[in-house]
Amino acid sequence: GLGDVYKRQLSLFNSERWDGNLLAYDLDPITGAVDSTPAWGAAARLNARDLSVSPRTLLTYDGIDGIAFQWANLTADQKNDFRTNPDGTLDDEAAGIARHDYFRGARGCETSSSGTCSYSDGVNAFVEKSLRERGGLLGDIIHSGPVFVGAPESNWPDVAPFPGTVGDTYTEFRDAQADRPGVVYVGANDGMLHAFKQSNGAEILGYIPNALYSTGALDGLHYLTDPAYTHRYQVDLTPTIADAYIKTAPVGSASWKTILVGGLRGGGRGLYALDVTDPNSFSESGSTPAKVVLWEFTNVDDPDLGYTFSKPSIVPLDGGSGTIEWVAIFGNGYNADGDGLAKLFILRLEGGLDGVWTEGTDYVKISTGAADGLSTPAIVDTDGDGLADRAYAGDLNGNMWAFDLSGYDPNGWGVAHKSQGSPAPLFTGAANQRITTTPVIVRNSSYPTSPSNAPNVLVMFGTGQYLTTADTATTDTQTMYGILDSGSGAIGRGDLVQQVISTASTTEGLVGRTLTDNTPDYPKDDGWYIDLPDSGERIVVDPVIRADLVFFNTMMPDTDPCNQGGSGWQMVARWLTGGRPTEVSFDLNRDGLLTDLDK
Repeated sequence: GLGDVYKRQLSLFNSERWDGNLLAYDLDPITGAVDSTPAWGAAARLNARDLSVSPRTLLTYDGIDGIAFQWANLTADQKNDFRTNPDGTLDDEAAGIARHDYFRGARGCETSSSGTCSYSDGVNAFVEKSLRERGGLLGDIIHSGPVFVGAPESNWPDVAPFPGTVGDTYTEFRDAQADRPGVVYVGANDGMLHAFKQSNGAEILGYIPNALYSTGALDGLHYLTDPAYTHRYQVDLTPTIADAYIKTAPVGSASWKTILVGGLRGGGRGLYALDVTDPNSFSESGSTPAKVVLWEFTNVDDPDLGYTFSKPSIVPLDGGSGTIEWVAIFGNGYNADGDGLAKLFILRLEGGLDGVWTEGTDYVKISTGAADGLSTPAIVDTDGDGLADRAYAGDLNGNMWAFDLSGYDPNGWGVAHKSQGSPAPLFTGAANQRITTTPVIVRNSSYPTSPSNAPNVLVMFGTGQYLTTADTATTDTQTMYGILDSGSGAIGRGDLVQQVISTASTTEGLVGRTLTDNTPDYPKDDGWYIDLPDSGERIVVDPVIRADLVFFNTMMPDTDPCNQGGSGWQMVARWLTGGRPTEVSFDLNRDGLLTDLDK
């Protein structure tokens, strides 16, 4: 998050009626212990809200500007979405108003309602009591994690190339926002990004991406009101939130802002950007919607954008002449309608403010030349100047790519490694070892960095996919890798040192895993790997670095849909070697101590 908070948020979903919840638990500020009783639940708070007295603040996008999510403000295409019947035909406007009001929170039309659902558009009278029954107004929250935003906490410098003029510095912005109230942002599969007060869980904003509207019978927002509804993903990506020095209108001057960039994940091919600097100003009135909603970028703007599973990073790049260019960087995702190649997208945050995206001016994309989409990249600053200059991302063919983003000229950006003049991966893997997670990057500490071995980093990632129904049955061997990037690519498994997993028991009979501790001889060796031994075992969540260790979770899906989803292992290795830790790392007997009893 972007601020201190002594709460833990937990998002939930109920698959019976596809409603969801966001629970907050207080943490002990000294011990970190989690209270057993939630401090608040966002679903209960929203369900109990008297919408006639306290209407919701809901915004959407008309293709150029943010607008209030009111029937009169919607475009003709957006209204047609709500007018669409389950059989795909268009109903009259009053039917559309009924579905739109359902989306805003009206419940009189739900199948369990005992009331009468009556609407009129001035011409047509409409009575309906057959819209989908909901368990609550908040939809299911599955893959989108809650993100907390409080007072700004970044440490951008107050000297060039960052703004250094009095009145423009990051320090002044941070001080001015020191009392900003905490807000939790999370996407849900009810078609909205939600913003909840950290203090009590009250919803203060909902954003409905324009990319979700459709008149397809089984698509669009109207389908959420269909009594025959079966689950669809909508706003399912964890949002990215960061402070950036940008303009938030096509004209005017730049200033420090807190920007949210979110996406649809399996819900569609699209990203959106919001200005969330001042949550106290969220409103449907006047010019506020246009100020809050900055832009959307979808596959209509570029067909090489696939389903937006890739989480964006908001970072500064070298803008030339002592300036900075703030951008959102992400992989093109999966199942794009373009040429089918894996590509890295670099969007200028100011690029889409006029509603038009022009390649080369508003955004840049770098093609790997290889098939299938690019997953979430890790962005790094290799030379310590505060600006991003390199990105790493995997693809669905098991390749790990390095991208050079140094310098201010986009024509100089590209895949960092070449083979006979063509883009080449840093690491060439097997096609059945798909990379769907984000790598973690650390400096190789075994020898000093020099121009001859730069950037001298280890790139760690796991392989495996768990995105489709068919993935539950795959049993290909998957692997945890640590790959050295010392300026040359074309690395394969034969260039790596292997570590082997075994099982063992503690003196108290607790079963765990052990690792070998073979030492790579850098730079002769190019890293390490650990094959996962259990059938169907894979890595589908990002690894985490703590001190000299890398922690990673594995999972084995359960093919029985009535079970809880499977099992897995939590593992830890030394990131320099991939071998076993030198110290005890897990409290296996749960006595609160790390001792020889846990070996």
